[in-house]
Amino acid sequence: MVNENRLVQRFIQLVQIDSVSGEEKELAEFLKSEFALRGLTAVEDRAGLVLGRQAGNLLVKIPGNKNKPGLLFAAHMDTVEPGRGVKAIKEDDVIRSSGDTILGSDDKAAIAILLEACDILIGSNIDHPPIEMLFTISEEQGLLGIKQFDLGSIEARMGYVLDAGGPPGTIVIQAPCQNEIEYIVHGKSAHAGMNPEDGINAIQLAAMAVSNMPCGRLDTSTTCNLGLIEGGIARNIVPDWCRIKGE
Repeated sequence: MVNENRLVQRFIQLVQIDSVSGEEKELAEFLKSEFALRGLTAVEDRAGLVLGRQAGNLLVKIPGNKNKPGLLFAAHMDTVEPGRGVKAIKEDDVIRSSGDTILGSDDKAAIAILLEACDILIGSNIDHPPIEMLFTISEEQGLLGIKQFDLGSIEARMGYVLDAGGPPGTIVIQAPCQNEIEYIVHGKSAHAGMNPEDGINAIQLAAMAVSNMPCGRLDTSTTCNLGLIEGGIARNIVPDWCRIKGE
């Protein structure tokens, strides 16, 4: 059922469309036109406007048997750098870049697969559930696109994110995540030699807070680290601010 030649050619076409993080518009427009040719609509949200990017997330809904639970499939449109002017080279069963850029299979291999799956569903009589396909922006910069997406617009209660390595058939059911910590402590400036009693030392206050915050390994699956601290403007001025960053 899978048209291997069509799948490969589409993948090569996709990786040669520039879509580094924040600049996914050309790829988004390509996908809109591809789904339109199949009688489907790729609805773009406002994530691009909110984030100041060229395009937003795309959601495509493929009608199916409503007596079956719907399924969601997700992939991201953006790539890391260097991802401009990619030239895909096919040698036997291997597709690689020309060497001066990435290839972009993360995550355009998934996009190619989803387009192929769409063609199979449309061109066959397979009794399938309602299918939703979500294509997000700025994933490589910290999942920025999906964080702006309205999850209420998704009807499916189960989904698969096609964005992992490993042998075919591998399913990742959990993965590490990261939450950034940044807080600013405000104090009151004063001359440290003339009238320090009139000041409130923000760095000292921050140090008191840090000393009471657990760091290192918190449990078998959680760690915490405070890695950056900055504050004040001069050695002889009671600092009126201090910033702490960690994760």
